[in-house]
Amino acid sequence: MMSSIHPTVNLYKGDRIQGVWNHKQYRIERLLGEGARGSTYLASINQNLVALKISKDPAVITAESNVLRKFRKAQGVKLGPSLLDVDDGYIRQGEKYSFYVMEYVQGRTLSEHFSSIGLKRLGQITSELLKALHQLHLLGFVFGDLKPDNIIIEQQTKQVRLVDVGGVTQVGRGIREYTTFYDRGYWRLGSRKADPQYDLFSLAICMIQADPSNRLKVASQNRDVLKVLAASQMVTPFQSVIKKALLGKHANALAMKREIDYATKRLPVAAKAQNNKSSHRKKKGEIDRAEVLSITSLVGIHLSVLYFILQAL
Repeated sequence: MMSSIHPTVNLYKGDRIQGVWNHKQYRIERLLGEGARGSTYLASINQNLVALKISKDPAVITAESNVLRKFRKAQGVKLGPSLLDVDDGYIRQGEKYSFYVMEYVQGRTLSEHFSSIGLKRLGQITSELLKALHQLHLLGFVFGDLKPDNIIIEQQTKQVRLVDVGGVTQVGRGIREYTTFYDRGYWRLGSRKADPQYDLFSLAICMIQADPSNRLKVASQNRDVLKVLAASQMVTPFQSVIKKALLGKHANALAMKREIDYATKRLPVAAKAQNNKSSHRKKKGEIDRAEVLSITSLVGIHLSVLYFILQAL
Protein backbone atom coordinates (compact mmCIF):
# COMPACT_ATOMS: atom_id res chain seq x y z
CA MET A 1 0.00 0.00 0.00
CA MET A 2 1.43 3.36 -1.03
CA SER A 3 1.96 6.00 1.63
CA SER A 4 0.08 9.29 1.37
CA ILE A 5 3.32 11.12 2.22
CA HIS A 6 4.99 12.71 -0.80
CA PRO A 7 8.46 11.17 -0.57
CA THR A 8 10.61 13.56 -2.60
CA VAL A 9 13.39 15.27 -0.69
CA ASN A 10 15.07 18.10 -2.58
CA LEU A 11 18.79 18.24 -1.93
CA TYR A 12 21.45 20.28 -3.69
CA LYS A 13 25.12 19.89 -4.51
CA GLY A 14 27.16 20.61 -1.41
CA ASP A 15 24.41 19.75 1.08
CA ARG A 16 25.64 17.58 3.94
CA ILE A 17 23.77 14.92 5.86
CA GLN A 18 25.03 13.94 9.30
CA GLY A 19 23.90 10.52 10.55
CA VAL A 20 22.27 10.61 13.98
CA TRP A 21 23.13 7.05 14.99
CA ASN A 22 26.19 6.05 12.98
CA HIS A 23 27.61 9.62 12.85
CA LYS A 24 28.73 9.36 9.23
CA GLN A 25 28.60 12.52 7.12
CA TYR A 26 27.72 12.51 3.44
CA ARG A 27 28.14 15.31 0.91
CA ILE A 28 25.56 15.47 -1.89
CA GLU A 29 27.06 15.61 -5.40
CA ARG A 30 24.06 15.33 -7.75
CA LEU A 31 20.63 13.77 -8.27
CA LEU A 32 20.64 10.25 -9.69
CA GLY A 33 16.90 9.74 -9.91
CA GLU A 34 13.47 10.32 -8.40
CA GLY A 35 10.57 7.93 -8.05
CA ALA A 36 7.28 7.47 -6.32
CA ARG A 37 9.04 6.38 -3.15
CA GLY A 38 11.88 8.86 -2.73
CA SER A 39 14.98 10.43 -4.22
CA THR A 40 18.41 8.91 -4.90
CA TYR A 41 21.55 11.06 -4.90
CA LEU A 42 25.18 10.56 -5.70
CA ALA A 43 27.06 11.38 -2.51
CA SER A 44 30.62 11.23 -1.26
CA ILE A 45 32.24 10.18 1.99
CA ASN A 46 35.99 10.12 2.55
CA GLN A 47 36.49 10.67 -1.21
CA ASN A 48 34.44 7.59 -2.03
CA LEU A 49 31.27 7.77 -4.11
CA VAL A 50 28.06 6.17 -2.85
CA ALA A 51 24.36 6.24 -3.72
CA LEU A 52 22.09 7.69 -1.05
CA LYS A 53 18.31 7.05 -1.04
CA ILE A 54 16.29 9.47 1.09
CA SER A 55 12.53 9.77 1.66
CA LYS A 56 10.06 11.71 3.73
CA ASP A 57 8.39 8.37 4.44
CA PRO A 58 10.59 6.36 6.86
CA ALA A 59 8.66 3.18 6.00
CA VAL A 60 10.12 3.34 2.48
CA ILE A 61 13.69 3.40 3.80
CA THR A 62 12.99 0.54 6.20
CA ALA A 63 11.39 -1.64 3.52
CA GLU A 64 14.02 -1.06 0.83
CA SER A 65 17.02 -1.45 3.15
CA ASN A 66 15.51 -4.73 4.37
CA VAL A 67 15.26 -5.89 0.75
CA LEU A 68 18.94 -5.13 0.19
CA ARG A 69 19.81 -7.10 3.32
CA LYS A 70 17.89 -10.09 1.98
CA PHE A 71 19.70 -9.80 -1.35
CA ARG A 72 22.88 -10.88 0.43
CA LYS A 73 21.40 -14.38 0.68
CA ALA A 74 21.41 -14.85 -3.08
CA GLN A 75 23.92 -17.44 -4.27
CA GLY A 76 26.42 -16.73 -7.03
CA VAL A 77 25.04 -13.37 -8.20
CA LYS A 78 24.86 -9.78 -7.04
CA LEU A 79 21.18 -8.99 -7.08
CA GLY A 80 21.53 -5.31 -6.30
CA PRO A 81 23.86 -2.71 -4.82
CA SER A 82 25.50 -3.60 -1.50
CA LEU A 83 23.90 -1.93 1.52
CA LEU A 84 26.42 0.27 3.37
CA ASP A 85 24.50 2.32 5.95
CA VAL A 86 21.00 3.04 7.27
CA ASP A 87 20.36 6.10 9.44
CA ASP A 88 18.38 9.24 10.13
CA GLY A 89 19.94 12.58 9.33
CA TYR A 90 19.45 16.32 9.62
CA ILE A 91 19.75 18.64 6.64
CA ARG A 92 19.70 22.39 6.38
CA GLN A 93 17.33 23.92 8.98
CA GLY A 94 17.06 20.93 11.24
CA GLU A 95 14.88 18.83 8.90
CA LYS A 96 15.22 15.15 9.79
CA TYR A 97 14.78 12.33 7.27
CA SER A 98 15.50 8.62 7.05
CA PHE A 99 18.00 7.43 4.45
CA TYR A 100 20.09 4.48 3.45
CA VAL A 101 23.40 4.35 1.63
CA MET A 102 24.38 1.74 -0.92
CA GLU A 103 27.13 0.91 -3.37
CA TYR A 104 27.29 3.24 -6.35
CA VAL A 105 27.31 1.02 -9.43
CA GLN A 106 29.32 2.86 -12.08
CA GLY A 107 28.45 2.12 -15.66
CA ARG A 108 25.89 2.72 -18.38
CA THR A 109 22.25 1.73 -18.35
CA LEU A 110 20.95 -0.86 -20.77
CA SER A 111 19.02 1.87 -22.60
CA GLU A 112 22.32 3.68 -23.23
CA HIS A 113 23.71 0.48 -24.77
CA PHE A 114 20.84 -0.01 -27.21
CA SER A 115 22.46 2.08 -29.95
CA SER A 116 25.51 -0.21 -30.14
CA ILE A 117 24.34 -3.55 -28.78
CA GLY A 118 24.58 -6.61 -31.00
CA LEU A 119 22.28 -9.61 -31.06
CA LYS A 120 24.75 -11.93 -29.35
CA ARG A 121 25.46 -9.42 -26.58
CA LEU A 122 21.74 -8.92 -26.08
CA GLY A 123 21.40 -12.66 -25.54
CA GLN A 124 24.27 -12.68 -23.04
CA ILE A 125 22.86 -9.74 -21.06
CA THR A 126 19.40 -11.34 -21.00
CA SER A 127 20.90 -14.61 -19.78
CA GLU A 128 22.73 -12.84 -16.93
CA LEU A 129 19.56 -11.03 -15.93
CA LEU A 130 17.57 -14.26 -15.89
CA LYS A 131 20.16 -15.86 -13.64
CA ALA A 132 19.83 -12.96 -11.19
CA LEU A 133 16.04 -12.95 -11.40
CA HIS A 134 15.93 -16.68 -10.71
CA GLN A 135 17.85 -16.14 -7.46
CA LEU A 136 15.55 -13.26 -6.53
CA HIS A 137 12.47 -15.38 -7.16
CA LEU A 138 13.89 -18.18 -5.01
CA LEU A 139 14.06 -15.65 -2.17
CA GLY A 140 10.34 -15.04 -2.61
CA PHE A 141 10.51 -11.64 -4.33
CA VAL A 142 9.77 -10.11 -7.73
CA PHE A 143 11.82 -7.14 -8.98
CA GLY A 144 8.70 -5.40 -10.24
CA ASP A 145 10.04 -2.24 -11.90
CA LEU A 146 12.30 -4.00 -14.39
CA LYS A 147 13.24 -1.65 -17.23
CA PRO A 148 16.40 -0.64 -19.17
CA ASP A 149 17.08 2.35 -16.91
CA ASN A 150 17.23 0.03 -13.88
CA ILE A 151 19.75 -2.30 -15.54
CA ILE A 152 23.37 -1.17 -15.48
CA ILE A 153 26.38 -2.66 -17.27
CA GLU A 154 29.31 -2.12 -14.91
CA GLN A 155 32.08 -0.04 -16.39
CA GLN A 156 35.00 -2.21 -15.25
CA THR A 157 33.64 -5.74 -14.96
CA LYS A 158 30.98 -5.50 -17.73
CA GLN A 159 28.68 -7.41 -15.39
CA VAL A 160 24.94 -6.78 -15.49
CA ARG A 161 23.54 -5.24 -12.30
CA LEU A 162 20.01 -4.43 -11.15
CA VAL A 163 19.55 -1.10 -9.38
CA ASP A 164 16.62 0.76 -7.76
CA VAL A 165 14.86 -1.76 -5.54
CA GLY A 166 11.80 0.46 -5.09
CA GLY A 167 9.59 -1.95 -7.03
CA VAL A 168 10.77 -5.17 -5.32
CA THR A 169 7.64 -6.94 -4.07
CA GLN A 170 7.02 -10.12 -2.14
CA VAL A 171 5.51 -12.86 -4.30
CA GLY A 172 1.72 -12.89 -4.05
CA ARG A 173 1.29 -9.20 -3.29
CA GLY A 174 0.38 -6.31 -5.61
CA ILE A 175 3.37 -4.87 -7.51
CA ARG A 176 4.66 -1.96 -5.45
CA GLU A 177 6.06 0.21 -8.25
CA TYR A 178 6.07 -0.21 -12.03
CA THR A 179 6.64 1.66 -15.29
CA THR A 180 3.80 1.68 -17.84
CA PHE A 181 5.43 0.12 -20.92
CA TYR A 182 7.00 -2.72 -18.90
CA ASP A 183 3.83 -3.58 -17.00
CA ARG A 184 1.84 -6.56 -18.27
CA GLY A 185 -1.34 -5.09 -16.80
CA TYR A 186 -1.01 -2.10 -19.12
CA TRP A 187 -0.76 -4.41 -22.14
CA ARG A 188 -3.74 -6.43 -20.88
CA LEU A 189 -1.69 -9.62 -20.74
CA GLY A 190 -1.93 -10.31 -17.03
CA SER A 191 -2.46 -8.88 -13.58
CA ARG A 192 -0.21 -6.74 -11.39
CA LYS A 193 0.10 -9.51 -8.85
CA ALA A 194 3.74 -10.27 -8.06
CA ASP A 195 4.86 -13.56 -9.62
CA PRO A 196 8.01 -14.59 -11.53
CA GLN A 197 6.21 -14.26 -14.88
CA TYR A 198 5.69 -10.56 -14.20
CA ASP A 199 9.48 -9.99 -14.32
CA LEU A 200 9.84 -12.20 -17.39
CA PHE A 201 7.21 -10.12 -19.19
CA SER A 202 9.10 -6.90 -18.36
CA LEU A 203 12.37 -8.44 -19.54
CA ALA A 204 10.73 -9.43 -22.83
CA ILE A 205 9.72 -5.79 -23.36
CA CYS A 206 13.33 -4.75 -22.65
CA MET A 207 14.50 -7.08 -25.41
CA ILE A 208 11.94 -5.68 -27.86
CA GLN A 209 13.11 -2.16 -26.98
CA ALA A 210 16.63 -3.12 -28.14
CA ASP A 211 15.32 -3.13 -31.71
CA PRO A 212 15.56 0.43 -33.06
CA SER A 213 12.91 -0.32 -35.68
CA ASN A 214 10.10 -0.99 -33.22
CA ARG A 215 7.49 1.61 -32.43
CA LEU A 216 6.42 0.61 -28.95
CA LYS A 217 4.90 3.97 -28.05
CA VAL A 218 2.84 4.20 -31.22
CA ALA A 219 1.68 0.60 -30.88
CA SER A 220 0.66 1.21 -27.29
CA GLN A 221 -2.42 3.01 -28.61
CA ASN A 222 -3.82 -0.40 -29.53
CA ARG A 223 -1.94 -2.20 -26.75
CA ASP A 224 -0.99 -5.08 -29.04
CA VAL A 225 2.60 -5.85 -28.11
CA LEU A 226 2.54 -9.13 -30.07
CA LYS A 227 2.26 -7.12 -33.29
CA VAL A 228 5.23 -5.04 -32.18
CA LEU A 229 7.22 -8.21 -31.58
CA ALA A 230 6.33 -9.60 -35.01
CA ALA A 231 7.66 -6.40 -36.62
CA SER A 232 10.89 -6.33 -34.58
CA GLN A 233 13.30 -7.89 -37.07
CA MET A 234 16.45 -7.44 -34.98
CA VAL A 235 15.23 -9.90 -32.34
CA THR A 236 13.93 -12.48 -34.82
CA PRO A 237 16.14 -15.31 -33.42
CA PHE A 238 14.63 -14.68 -29.97
CA GLN A 239 11.03 -14.08 -31.04
CA SER A 240 9.65 -17.44 -29.89
CA VAL A 241 11.28 -17.06 -26.46
CA ILE A 242 10.06 -13.48 -26.11
CA LYS A 243 6.52 -14.42 -27.15
CA LYS A 244 6.38 -17.13 -24.47
CA ALA A 245 7.50 -14.57 -21.88
CA LEU A 246 4.83 -12.10 -22.99
CA LEU A 247 2.17 -14.78 -22.67
CA GLY A 248 3.47 -16.10 -19.34
CA LYS A 249 4.37 -19.52 -20.78
CA HIS A 250 7.81 -19.94 -19.18
CA ALA A 251 7.73 -22.02 -16.00
CA ASN A 252 10.39 -19.82 -14.39
CA ALA A 253 13.39 -17.61 -15.13
CA LEU A 254 15.71 -20.60 -15.39
CA ALA A 255 13.55 -22.17 -18.11
CA MET A 256 13.61 -18.94 -20.11
CA LYS A 257 17.38 -18.68 -19.59
CA ARG A 258 17.90 -22.12 -21.13
CA GLU A 259 16.00 -21.09 -24.26
CA ILE A 260 17.85 -17.77 -24.51
CA ASP A 261 21.20 -19.56 -24.14
CA TYR A 262 20.26 -22.06 -26.82
CA ALA A 263 19.19 -19.33 -29.25
CA THR A 264 22.34 -17.31 -28.50
CA LYS A 265 24.63 -20.30 -29.11
CA ARG A 266 23.00 -20.84 -32.48
CA LEU A 267 23.78 -17.29 -33.65
CA PRO A 268 27.47 -17.80 -34.60
CA VAL A 269 26.64 -21.18 -36.18
CA ALA A 270 23.95 -19.56 -38.31
CA ALA A 271 26.35 -16.79 -39.32
CA LYS A 272 29.02 -19.34 -40.23
CA ALA A 273 26.55 -21.35 -42.27
CA GLN A 274 25.51 -18.20 -44.10
CA ASN A 275 29.17 -17.40 -44.82
CA ASN A 276 29.76 -20.95 -46.05
CA LYS A 277 26.67 -20.68 -48.25
CA SER A 278 27.93 -17.41 -49.71
CA SER A 279 31.37 -18.96 -50.18
CA HIS A 280 29.80 -21.96 -51.90
CA ARG A 281 27.86 -19.66 -54.24
CA LYS A 282 31.06 -17.76 -54.97
CA LYS A 283 33.04 -20.92 -55.76
CA LYS A 284 30.22 -22.24 -57.91
CA GLY A 285 30.18 -18.93 -59.77
CA GLU A 286 33.93 -19.12 -60.28
CA ILE A 287 33.59 -22.67 -61.64
CA ASP A 288 30.83 -21.61 -64.04
CA ARG A 289 32.93 -18.74 -65.34
CA ALA A 290 35.91 -21.06 -65.80
CA GLU A 291 33.79 -23.51 -67.74
CA VAL A 292 32.54 -20.72 -70.03
CA LEU A 293 36.11 -19.54 -70.67
CA SER A 294 37.23 -23.09 -71.40
CA ILE A 295 34.41 -23.69 -73.88
CA THR A 296 35.03 -20.32 -75.54
CA SER A 297 38.72 -21.12 -75.95
CA LEU A 298 37.93 -24.55 -77.43
CA VAL A 299 35.48 -23.06 -79.92
CA GLY A 300 38.13 -20.52 -80.93
CA ILE A 301 40.67 -23.27 -81.63
CA HIS A 302 38.23 -25.24 -83.77
CA LEU A 303 37.39 -22.13 -85.82
CA SER A 304 41.08 -21.44 -86.42
CA VAL A 305 41.68 -25.01 -87.67
CA LEU A 306 38.66 -24.77 -89.94
CA TYR A 307 39.96 -21.49 -91.36
CA PHE A 308 43.34 -23.00 -92.32
CA ILE A 309 41.67 -26.03 -93.92
CA LEU A 310 39.52 -23.77 -96.07
CA GLN A 311 42.58 -21.74 -97.08
CA ALA A 312 44.36 -24.90 -98.21
CA LEU A 313 41.46 -25.85 -100.45
